Amino acid sequence: MTEQTVNHTLTVQDTLALPAFRNTAVRVLVGESQLDRPVRWVHVAESARAGQLLRGGELLLATGSGWGADAASRRALVRSFHDAGAAALVLEIGQYWSDVPQEVVAECRRTGLPLITTGSEIRFIDVSEQVHATLLGREIARVEAMREVAETFTAMIVDGAPPQQLILQAARLLGAAVVLEDPAHRVVYYAVGLELPSSLLDNWASRSARWSAAVGRVGMVAEPVALPDAAGWCVDVMARGTHWGRLLVLGDPSPVAGTSHVLRQAAMALAVERLGASRPFTWEDLLHRAAMDRLTGNLYTTTDGLAEVLAASGFRTRNRSLIAVEVRGGAAGAVDATAVRRIADRTGWDVLAAPGDVTEGAATDLTDRIWAVVSAPVGGDPLSMLKSLTDWPGAAVLLSPVRRDASDLARALRSLSRVTEAEPGVTVIGGTPVSTLVDSLSADVHVRDFSRWLLGPLVDHDARHGGDLVETLRVVLEHPASRSAAATALHLSRTSLYARIATIERLLDMDLADGEVQFALGLAVRVR
Repeated sequence: MTEQTVNHTLTVQDTLALPAFRNTAVRVLVGESQLDRPVRWVHVAESARAGQLLRGGELLLATGSGWGADAASRRALVRSFHDAGAAALVLEIGQYWSDVPQEVVAECRRTGLPLITTGSEIRFIDVSEQVHATLLGREIARVEAMREVAETFTAMIVDGAPPQQLILQAARLLGAAVVLEDPAHRVVYYAVGLELPSSLLDNWASRSARWSAAVGRVGMVAEPVALPDAAGWCVDVMARGTHWGRLLVLGDPSPVAGTSHVLRQAAMALAVERLGASRPFTWEDLLHRAAMDRLTGNLYTTTDGLAEVLAASGFRTRNRSLIAVEVRGGAAGAVDATAVRRIADRTGWDVLAAPGDVTEGAATDLTDRIWAVVSAPVGGDPLSMLKSLTDWPGAAVLLSPVRRDASDLARALRSLSRVTEAEPGVTVIGGTPVSTLVDSLSADVHVRDFSRWLLGPLVDHDARHGGDLVETLRVVLEHPASRSAAATALHLSRTSLYARIATIERLLDMDLADGEVQFALGLAVRVR
């Protein structure tokens, strides 16, 4: 498959729809299934030497007047048309021949050359003008589209567009799914078309490895090449001897500018972006950031779908021990994502780590947090091992208990972000049955409505008076048997604490000593 056969060519079928062929009783005698052949030019073939003058792709027009009366010569002439790569033969019937000679029909059928007749006179000059005008018009449109594509990516480079924006733009221009992968066949970023991400990236690493073995390395000076089995097109992203990975478009897009041109411009833009990046020789930051966004973004309808997409980025979740991690601060400055990723080098586990984003209900909006997730083989005690690997001086490291699927892992990560206070050292959060239940219910809209309804009077009071009754309630519930411990945690005297408790009980019309009240309020505070 070449790009010229798929991108806005003029076919035999298209030419027969032009005004010059209207009301001419067009009949297709041979090759009705071959009318999608591309037409490159129009040629009048009235001489016995016409076949020697062809280059391929011509729509041949003839009356047969110069073909002679010898059947063998006619067969040889038709055969020469086929051998030269003619697109189709159009014979005008009525002026010279009343019917097509049988040897002409037979030879067209034998060679597969489409044979078309008209039942009335046609003006060959009209056919030539209309076909050539259409071809030139499409070529002008293609060149204009190519210019616009080049200008678009040039402007994006000048404006400092990030890789994900370049990939999204390529997908828009192509009207198809685009995937950027690194040399290890891990998906760095993708932009989907109409296909589900889980279907697009299903078994990605092995599929991509097979394609790579088939097409080899495709340098920037070369044309993007077709993937096996018409799966799409690909081009390597490389410059100055550095190979960053491969850009692939899946499916059979047909942009006016041409698939090759769009892919080539996008790959060049990505290469320029890498050359100007602070860490130019790796996609690690983008790969980890994008994968973490997929994990926490609630974008997938099934756990299997999320698992497939994460696996395409090199993070396995099926039949694995999964642990969420959040790192805050550090004695010598914030612990960066690269330090967290080194866990993979020391253990062989799958690790994703990126700067944490502020989510709804997060306990802090500080930017010195790292979100990470770890995938270890089932068996052993990965949590204990992880504790020893994450003991960074001065840093507060929050760990979740071991989870078994991607959805639970995402909930655990969001749960860590809602922890208000974190002391330096390693702490496992949510290891109790109640914590596990709350984590699973925290995204439920009914539970969130319950929390807003129950805590509403306290939230309103805090907003009006600049107080912190909600925080007071949280600490009191954490120390239900010791008001002294609660007062110490809040840095209050016991007298001040009792005054706040009395205000809380009055606003809520509840007794904080009641067990059921404590459970209900504890649930409301946890999911808030």
